[in-house]
Amino acid sequence: MPINPVLNGAQNVATGQVTVATTATLIIARRATRRAVGILNTGANTVFIGAAGVTATTGHQLTPGSFVGLPTVAEVWGIGSGSSLVTFTEVFD
Repeated sequence: MPINPVLNGAQNVATGQVTVATTATLIIARRATRRAVGILNTGANTVFIGAAGVTATTGHQLTPGSFVGLPTVAEVWGIGSGSSLVTFTEVFD
């Protein structure tokens, strides 16, 4: 079975949490050495994630309790239908 070079071999792990508001909120900043980031909506409201300027119609929907994994170095933004806490875990070199 081949090894996924995006997810295997990262040397560092970081975690954090952010309260996403009803205006676009930065969840995690760009990191050039990131391999992937996982985002979990631990709050009670739906969150939509995407690039800067994300809206409820342009973002990827994360309902309460939902998780998404993204193999990206880009910053990730969120906007909520109400204030909601999200947690993230990133792996990077």
